[in-house]
Parts: sequence; structure tokens; C-alpha cells
Amino acid sequence: MMRPSAAASDLAITIVEVSAAKKKYHIHRSLLVEHSEYFKKALNGPWTETREGSVTLEDVDCNTFDIFVDWMYAQRLPKTEEAWYAVDDVQQDGPLTALVLANRIIAPPLTAHYEFVIYAFANLFSERPILALLVELQYRRFCETHDTKENGEMARRHRLPHDFLLRIMLRLGQANRDGDAEADLNPCDYHGHASEEAKKQCQANTDEDTDEGAKEDWKV
Repeated sequence: MMRPSAAASDLAITIVEVSAAKKKYHIHRSLLVEHSEYFKKALNGPWTETREGSVTLEDVDCNTFDIFVDWMYAQRLPKTEEAWYAVDDVQQDGPLTALVLANRIIAPPLTAHYEFVIYAFANLFSERPILALLVELQYRRFCETHDTKENGEMARRHRLPHDFLLRIMLRLGQANRDGDAEADLNPCDYHGHASEEAKKQCQANTDEDTDEGAKEDWKV
């Protein structure tokens, strides 16, 4: 994972305009590309964002985007419930809106944090696709060294939901039974589309573009 000090040596800066007010964030391009598949495609493909070096997210709340930016640069999330709501006017479903944003911009390392897992399983219906995504990410990406006292994850282990741990166990059993080639994650499997046709359309949009036409399909 790129250290912020390494990103600081990269002179390429991307402007991200957030919310209807189009608040401008000046962010190191290398960090955006490393931590989000959405930004990676938007800034490397043949799109307007690539040519102009800017990305617009009009339907994203600034407070929610602040959480993502803080995490990119510091690799830390708010440690307490009070800290989640410390920002003035932050929405009272701060962790959930951050989860929705992470799912939309395809930022798996952010959604893998235990605080998100704990919050999601406590507040979302069990059928929500994002819960399946959290399980799959834990199954594929978990490494014991990721949990330390310093980042708080070691202390959160005992709070992990029973349903989450049960799903991990069942996922391991499935892999042992069927053999698991660990194919690449397909984001469309976790978007909760209304129909197979909607899923196909979302997949086409994901493959070809990441701008306005795909926004509704990214919502959890």
C-alpha cells in the first residue's frame, strides 16, 4: 500500500468536485488510483475525467467524502460513535453513507474495516448485497498482520457479529468443497439489481464507462 509520503512526491493532483455545491478537493492522483477502482478507471480511460484531470460526484455528501479522504491519507477511521458524528451537520447514518460511497467507488480496503462490518450487520437487512461483499472481502483479503493494537482492529475482533463469522465459516466450507480459483470480484454481483437485465446493463456500464450513466446501479 502506498504511503502518503510516497504520494507527496507525485506532482499529479486530481480535483474532485463533491456535492451539488461542487466543493473542490485537491487530491494526489496516485492515492485515488490505488484505493478506488472507480477513480482508477475514470482517470486512466478515454473519458472526460482523464483528459481534464477532474472528477465530479454531485450526489455525494461532503462529510461522507471527508471520511474517505481522511482514510486515504491516514489509514484511520473514526474510533468511536461520537467521533463519527463529530463533523458539523454530518448525517446521522455516517457509517452507512460511508459504506455506500465505498461500494460505489469500489474501495474494498475501506469497506473491510471491522467498524464497517459491525455497523453494517447491526443496521442492514440480512439480504442486502453489501453484507455478502463484506464477507467475500474478508475471505479473500484477511491477513492476521492486518489486525493490530495500533489500528484498533485487534480490540474490535470480539465485537464481530455472529452472522458475519458464520458466513465466513460457510464461505470457507464452500471453497474447500468446490475448490476456489479466486476469480476477480465482479462488483455487479453485489449491487442488488432489480432484474437480470439491469445487472447486464450495469456490467456493460462498468466495463465501458464509470460516469453518470452508471450512478444509479452503484447504489446499495
